[in-house]
Amino acid sequence: MAKKIIPPGAAIYATVTATNGAVHVHGVGGRNTSAVARKGAVEVVLPPTTFEGLPPGNWHVAWDGSGFILKPTIESIQETNHLTLIGSVTVPPFHKETAVITASKAREYAAAGIDVASASALLVMAMTADDSKEQQGKRIEEHKRPPLAGILLDQIDLLLYKVDQRHYKHLAGMQVAHEIPPGEPRPPKMPAQLLNQLQWYASVLFTREVEQYGAVRTDARYEYWLSQLADRVAARVVDAVDQVDKGSTTASLKYHGLHRVEMDAGLNETLSALVRKYVWEQSPEFLQMKAQMAESPIVEAVPAPLPASTVAADEQADRKALRESLRDSYRAMFPDVKIADIIWAAKQTRREWTRWIAGEAKDGLKPDRSFRHVLTSGKTPEKIMGKPRPTKYTV
Repeated sequence: MAKKIIPPGAAIYATVTATNGAVHVHGVGGRNTSAVARKGAVEVVLPPTTFEGLPPGNWHVAWDGSGFILKPTIESIQETNHLTLIGSVTVPPFHKETAVITASKAREYAAAGIDVASASALLVMAMTADDSKEQQGKRIEEHKRPPLAGILLDQIDLLLYKVDQRHYKHLAGMQVAHEIPPGEPRPPKMPAQLLNQLQWYASVLFTREVEQYGAVRTDARYEYWLSQLADRVAARVVDAVDQVDKGSTTASLKYHGLHRVEMDAGLNETLSALVRKYVWEQSPEFLQMKAQMAESPIVEAVPAPLPASTVAADEQADRKALRESLRDSYRAMFPDVKIADIIWAAKQTRREWTRWIAGEAKDGLKPDRSFRHVLTSGKTPEKIMGKPRPTKYTV
């Protein structure tokens, strides 16, 4: 956009709106109309401007004296005297769309203080001409996940691999031989049971990963990350069906007659419900209701404990495996660090450590957040705390 110099103190008449991945600045007559700046008899026409390739969240448009600029926070506008706030909008979360910006546009945003490459949960990135398709694909995949510590992302992948191992066995158990020996009855076709098995598999994959998102649940991009996770999980489960069938030349899951359309619909139903559940649990309405329930003097009867289910046992085993891996990776990086040092830096007790490392303490609770903070920090306990551990410190 060509810069328009306007008199100092002029009133700017402009409207700010947003669509998926874009913020639009225009006149009051609509997106294609011009804004104007007036001071006395002087009037300057300001052509409509669009900022593209933006991640979901709050954005703020300001006038810098010669053009519109975009800022990620109100504070970045208020802390300087030469910027005038024009309007603020919320860019809605993406679902299936893909936003790609050019390298020049990325540099323009960077100059304005917008860290597009790291802030975007979309495919908002500068794809330079010398990027290989492999590099581009890798960068795209990285932006579909929250910006968690690399070591934690590796451990999540290991966790999901263990889920795969268990459910591949479950699926293999449902394969039916291509040829039924003479004199034996044909097994019943069970498409509903197979779909239920796949939905269970998908829900475990989704839940295991989203349980590690505790540090980013209040981020504006949380819903986008959940929707991307749902897409990845659905694709992973569909691929598992093919992989299991490739492992046998004598039996197949195709016997049950579950069509791909039915499979996709069933997985989408389960995963969409999970996305809604986790988004709702971060909504102001839910959090307010939760706080009110916590303050309520009403005491509800506690039901008798149920026998531990296989699912619950699997969840604890998965948590234990992930946490032990985090511990081992951290101690491999800092071999002189003792468990007592980790507990001290996390400001927890030995009892909390024992419960946490055994997978008994659930994800997202304070002990879990504290121990993860230390084990994924890449720093020694002394650097985290800014001082050596006291000699008389006990845990």
